[in-house]
Amino acid sequence: MTTVLMATRNRAATLRLVLTEYLKLDAPDGGWQLIVVDNGSTDNTRQLLEEFTGRLPVEHVMEERAGKNTALNTGLEHVRGDVIIFTDDDILPPADWLQHYRRAADQYPEYAMFGGPVDACWPRTPDSWIMADGFVGRSCFGIFGRAEVEQKAGPNIFSGGNFAVRTAIFKTHGYRYNPQMGPDGTGNFAMGSEAELQLRLLRDGHQRLWMKHAEVRHIIREEQMSREYMLGRARRWGRGTYRQDYYMHGHRRRVFGVPIWLIPRLLRHGPRALLNLFVARRDHAFAERWYLTMYWSQVMEAWRLRAYSDPRIHEPGRYSELERRTSEF
Repeated sequence: MTTVLMATRNRAATLRLVLTEYLKLDAPDGGWQLIVVDNGSTDNTRQLLEEFTGRLPVEHVMEERAGKNTALNTGLEHVRGDVIIFTDDDILPPADWLQHYRRAADQYPEYAMFGGPVDACWPRTPDSWIMADGFVGRSCFGIFGRAEVEQKAGPNIFSGGNFAVRTAIFKTHGYRYNPQMGPDGTGNFAMGSEAELQLRLLRDGHQRLWMKHAEVRHIIREEQMSREYMLGRARRWGRGTYRQDYYMHGHRRRVFGVPIWLIPRLLRHGPRALLNLFVARRDHAFAERWYLTMYWSQVMEAWRLRAYSDPRIHEPGRYSELERRTSEF
């Protein structure tokens, strides 16, 4: 059996679009189940899921404690399939999506993780400055490029909205999502929680397969196509990427609390961002401001965590008291 697992919070309107697309899915060999973890929604999410019960093999799980990763960890306790596809409540899949994952899991037993491309589903044609810098655009809207062949994945991380992991990773080896990362009901969280999980799995020798045909579409909301939203994404991205490095390696060499590896990046993008204050209408001006915001956020996260010793994870499913204390940030 194949399991699809997602967390949702107050996204009933978007979730309806997603579940309507799920009605068109072709069932994979062995059947499938859909687990939707309601992370304390106050809209009509419950009624919506009841509406789709019987039309989809959906199980509605409640988790009142705020945090997407807390919700996903709760959802793992209800998994019946041997492969779990992780996705989001704003991801639209094609009809053969489940079949691609099932085929790959059966055909390539040596791989523990699988992932595919993500394209954007825009509400309108984006302004030129939004996608002027490819990395900024992809990072802000979760767009992951295409590979021409099905192959062992390189160093890049799969999108959190379109990747799968064998259930044994969680039930036998004890891995869980880090509850101190990911959306938590505020606008100032450290993003990249799925990437952090994948980095741990890679570190421990679990391999990944890139699936060129398993492409999904990410619903972009109008309010996300603003400078304010994208700069907020830069801050969250900076916090998250620093924490990923911190959890994997502990503190690296620093100068006045700033990691040495960050200094060249700040020196490169700082002057560019200042120069672009005078040419703010140019398409690439915003990108330099975005990079500077991200790197400065990494500096601030380094300062927040400077009092803590090396938090490297030695057991895949457990976090030390030191790591739990980082929640105060």
